[in-house]
Amino acid sequence: MQVTIERIRENLKEYKVCSECLLINKRDNTECHTCKSKKFESSTLSVKLSIDDYINFFIYEEGLSYKQSLQKKVRV
Repeated sequence: MQVTIERIRENLKEYKVCSECLLINKRDNTECHTCKSKKFESSTLSVKLSIDDYINFFIYEEGLSYKQSLQKKVRV
C-alpha cells in the first residue's frame, strides 16, 4: 500500500484538527471522535503534520481499526 503525501494534503480540506488532543476529525464533526472536545483548530491547513500524523490520518481516512492498522504496512 503506497500513501502519497500529496493525496493526503488534497484531502485535508475535508478534515479538521482537535485543539485538545490534536487528532484529525472529519470536517462536519461537532465533537472530537476520540476525546469528545468541541474545540478545533481554526485553520486546519496551517497545521504542520509529522509523518506519523499523515500515517494516522490515512488509517483514519480508510476506516481501519487499530488492530487492522498494525497488520498493514503503510509507507510514505
